[in-house]
Formats: sequence, structure tokens, C-alpha cells
Amino acid sequence: MDRVYEILQNIGSNSEKAVVFSYTLGPLYRLGHLLDSGKELRFVMLTGEMSLEKRNEVIDLFKTDPQCAALLASTRVASEGITLTEANHVIFINRRWNPSSAD
Repeated sequence: MDRVYEILQNIGSNSEKAVVFSYTLGPLYRLGHLLDSGKELRFVMLTGEMSLEKRNEVIDLFKTDPQCAALLASTRVASEGITLTEANHVIFINRRWNPSSAD
């Protein structure tokens, strides 16, 4: 998590954007906590616990807010049907995850 945090800080300082994927929610919540404690980088989170309306709001915020540098996303929710041309970095926290075999 510390390394992902460092990478995201670099991305944010360069006015770029990143999507961080995790198959499980635990790493996303831990990373969110790290980012919250630093307050230097604005981010949003996309999980299956959200309503469809809230998911759309989160995606729109990531796309339109230049200050929102990171989208932390569950692969179960965000692996298909979302086009994010605003992001120029993608980080996969879980190395074993394969998009062609997602549940």
C-alpha cells in the first residue's frame, strides 16, 4: 500500500489521473484511509456496495473534476462497461486478477 500511495502522490503532483483496481475491498479501504490521512490527493471509490446512481456520480466526478486524481475501483464492479479516457495510469493491487476470468 505504501508503494501504491507513493505512485499516486507522483501522479497527482503531475496533474495526471489513475485508476486503482482491486479484486477485494480491503486494499481499497486501506488505500483510501492512507489517502484521507495525507489529504494531498483527491480520490473517489467505486464499489458494489453503492447504488447505480451513486456509481454514476462517482464516475462523473472522476471524469470532470481535474482535482480528482484517483479512482479506487472494485474489479467486480468496474471491470466492464466503463470507459475512462481521463486516466493515463492503471494500477492493479491484486496480481492474480485476470479480467477475462472475473466473476
